[in-house]
Amino acid sequence: MKVSCRHATWLILIVVFTFIAFAAGTVDDYYYYIPWTTVVVFFFFGFLFDVLFMSDAQFLFDPNYENWKRRIDPRY
Repeated sequence: MKVSCRHATWLILIVVFTFIAFAAGTVDDYYYYIPWTTVVVFFFFGFLFDVLFMSDAQFLFDPNYENWKRRIDPRY
Protein backbone atom coordinates (compact mmCIF):
# COMPACT_ATOMS: atom_id res chain seq x y z
CA MET A 1 0.00 0.00 0.00
CA LYS A 2 1.36 3.36 -1.02
CA VAL A 3 1.10 6.08 1.63
CA SER A 4 0.80 9.59 0.28
CA CYS A 5 2.20 12.65 2.00
CA ARG A 6 -1.29 13.67 3.10
CA HIS A 7 -1.95 10.27 4.72
CA ALA A 8 1.46 10.27 6.38
CA THR A 9 0.69 13.70 7.86
CA TRP A 10 -2.59 12.40 9.29
CA LEU A 11 -0.85 9.39 10.80
CA ILE A 12 1.93 11.50 12.33
CA LEU A 13 -0.64 13.84 13.90
CA ILE A 14 -2.57 10.88 15.31
CA VAL A 15 0.57 9.34 16.83
CA VAL A 16 1.82 12.64 18.31
CA PHE A 17 -1.50 13.51 19.89
CA THR A 18 -1.90 9.95 21.18
CA PHE A 19 1.38 10.34 23.08
CA ILE A 20 0.20 13.71 24.38
CA ALA A 21 -3.06 12.11 25.56
CA PHE A 22 -1.15 9.36 27.36
CA ALA A 23 1.18 11.89 28.94
CA ALA A 24 -1.64 14.16 30.13
CA GLY A 25 -3.11 11.67 32.59
CA THR A 26 -4.98 12.86 35.68
CA VAL A 27 -3.98 15.35 38.36
CA ASP A 28 -6.09 15.88 41.48
CA ASP A 29 -9.23 14.36 39.93
CA TYR A 30 -8.93 16.50 36.78
CA TYR A 31 -8.92 14.32 33.71
CA TYR A 32 -6.54 16.12 31.37
CA TYR A 33 -6.42 13.25 28.88
CA ILE A 34 -10.05 13.60 27.79
CA PRO A 35 -9.65 16.72 25.58
CA TRP A 36 -6.50 15.28 24.00
CA THR A 37 -8.25 11.97 23.37
CA THR A 38 -11.08 13.87 21.69
CA VAL A 39 -8.55 15.51 19.37
CA VAL A 40 -7.12 12.07 18.53
CA VAL A 41 -10.61 10.76 17.73
CA PHE A 42 -11.31 13.73 15.44
CA PHE A 43 -7.98 13.21 13.67
CA PHE A 44 -8.71 9.50 13.28
CA PHE A 45 -12.09 10.12 11.67
CA GLY A 46 -10.55 12.81 9.47
CA PHE A 47 -7.96 10.27 8.33
CA LEU A 48 -10.68 7.66 7.77
CA PHE A 49 -12.72 10.11 5.69
CA ASP A 50 -9.60 11.02 3.71
CA VAL A 51 -8.78 7.40 2.94
CA LEU A 52 -12.34 6.45 2.00
CA PHE A 53 -13.63 9.44 0.07
CA MET A 54 -10.94 11.92 -0.95
CA SER A 55 -9.29 9.98 -3.78
CA ASP A 56 -10.51 10.61 -7.32
CA ALA A 57 -10.83 6.91 -8.06
CA GLN A 58 -12.32 5.77 -4.75
CA PHE A 59 -15.69 7.48 -4.54
CA LEU A 60 -17.80 8.95 -7.29
CA PHE A 61 -21.40 10.00 -6.76
CA ASP A 62 -23.29 10.23 -10.01
CA PRO A 63 -26.99 9.36 -9.72
CA ASN A 64 -27.65 9.57 -13.48
CA TYR A 65 -27.70 6.05 -14.92
CA GLU A 66 -26.79 7.19 -18.44
CA ASN A 67 -23.46 8.56 -17.22
CA TRP A 68 -22.65 5.25 -15.53
CA LYS A 69 -23.69 3.38 -18.65
CA ARG A 70 -21.32 5.43 -20.80
CA ARG A 71 -18.49 4.91 -18.34
CA ILE A 72 -18.68 1.13 -17.83
CA ASP A 73 -20.34 -0.29 -20.95
CA PRO A 74 -17.85 -0.88 -23.78
CA ARG A 75 -20.66 -1.13 -26.37
CA TYR A 76 -22.27 2.23 -25.54
